[in-house]
Amino acid sequence: MRYLIIHNRYYHVSGPETYLINLKKEIHKHGHHVDVFSMNYSKNINSNFENYFPKPIGNSAYYSFKNQNLSFLEKLRVISSLFYRHDVYKKLNKFLLNNQYDGALVLQFWGKLSPSIFRALRKNNIRTALRISDFGLICGTNTLLKNNKHSEECVHNKLSCIKNKCVDNSYFKSLINKLAQIYFQKKYSENINYIFTCKNTQLLYQKAGFKIHSHHIPTFYPNDFVFKDSFNSNKIIFLGRVDKDKGLHKIIPLIPDSAKIVLEIWGRGLPEYISELKKISANRKNKNIQIMGEINHSDVHTLFIDCIFSIIPSQWHDNLPNSLIESLSNGVPVIAPNYGCFPEFIFNKKNGFLYDNYEDLKDVFKKVLNLNNSEKAQFSFNSTIFAKKAFSSKIHLNKLSEIFSKNKKT
Repeated sequence: MRYLIIHNRYYHVSGPETYLINLKKEIHKHGHHVDVFSMNYSKNINSNFENYFPKPIGNSAYYSFKNQNLSFLEKLRVISSLFYRHDVYKKLNKFLLNNQYDGALVLQFWGKLSPSIFRALRKNNIRTALRISDFGLICGTNTLLKNNKHSEECVHNKLSCIKNKCVDNSYFKSLINKLAQIYFQKKYSENINYIFTCKNTQLLYQKAGFKIHSHHIPTFYPNDFVFKDSFNSNKIIFLGRVDKDKGLHKIIPLIPDSAKIVLEIWGRGLPEYISELKKISANRKNKNIQIMGEINHSDVHTLFIDCIFSIIPSQWHDNLPNSLIESLSNGVPVIAPNYGCFPEFIFNKKNGFLYDNYEDLKDVFKKVLNLNNSEKAQFSFNSTIFAKKAFSSKIHLNKLSEIFSKNKKT
């Protein structure tokens, strides 16, 4: 079988690229062929096909448009790319005429590659699946957050995004974004298989009208599952994007100022937010909040050797973050809110703790402080056993191949 993975960029930044790289290796391991098609960013991994890759709008060294001083014409192109980019269509169409594939898996396309990729895939009769990693096709903020709280207005009312100025607090930008979402859904949706990594996101999309060709396939863990044998640590870690919607500023004041518990924060974030976290943590007697910065992706597994829990305090209905998969797969139970993807993968007091509010979370920290080594070992064992069942690469690939084998055309 020959597969094509399509994604806005071909260099590692966050979860979708982690999945892309891991999936490519796993497909090769099982004797199949896989290629990648993306925008031609200067940071991209080397590719034999980069001549086919379309040029980004603006400077190819930058992914975000916010970091660039775009001309008026470039700004118009950014708007039109929400609907269509003819240069992308021509490049992908030419690529597909010269390379044959049994199926294409699209990761992220919004605002960069544009929906024009689906026209090229359909023209070339390529079976297509789109993996959903956020709420970007139904919500202007990608997160379904309104005033830092979960809101399903966008799910039930297509005009709410405009009314609430969800995109950059602008009526105009919110209107354009909503029109692009409607255009995509009406023009291409019925020809795409949608892959959801958790049931909560799948249900919300179904409520928003994405009811057909809907598949539930959790992300896989690419390495060996770990059964821990040491439980003397007092460390909790956060691993991931260090941004406000992750809620770290809310939980730091709740952690006991005690040498018996330490929180390490690993990841990249905006300097202003990291400064805010440092300020919140500064006056602790025991200095038990440590902001560690970035870590190389290849070294992530080492973080789980010496910790007893990880925490994911997302304020939005998170969509199976990689840190949850990595944590449970390495025998580290997870503390998380009782919403979004978390109740599907965390069983309270079995392989982690779920909390309903911040008062609950205070109690969770007290419980963690009082766990003995035998109890820690049981939490860890439960985590690994669950991960082996939920995040199997073999099951993941089997489900993907079923999608492509059942559908004869996009």
